[in-house]
Amino acid sequence: MAEKKGKRASLKLVREGHRLLTDDGQDIMTLAEQNQFKVAAVASAIGAQVQELENAIKKATGSGPKEYFRTHRIILAQRYLRMGYGADQIVSLLGFSHYTHLAREVKLFYGMTITAWTKTEQARCMDPGFSFG
Repeated sequence: MAEKKGKRASLKLVREGHRLLTDDGQDIMTLAEQNQFKVAAVASAIGAQVQELENAIKKATGSGPKEYFRTHRIILAQRYLRMGYGADQIVSLLGFSHYTHLAREVKLFYGMTITAWTKTEQARCMDPGFSFG
């Protein structure tokens, strides 16, 4: 009797601290960074369908992959700014389509213009009591 080809097991993601891992240990955020935060590219990298990845991230985090990646990307932008990178460099490093895309994300996430955000972060870095932690 021939075996029926069944549906493969659904994608399961495991939280490990702040990390979100596939069952074989791949870090979803590392993959997102390597794939310019594109959901379809991350799904392809782990051999999953986009819908599977969307469902698994939603189940693990409570938000969809676009929002999950977006939050991570803007936090990385803040880290890069604090490390001395300029906004134009951050645009390139994090795969924003253009400067105004980063500016829009900063406005939505931090509630300020990119110029004000840059000045605020640079001032924080000049504070002797400031730590990156």
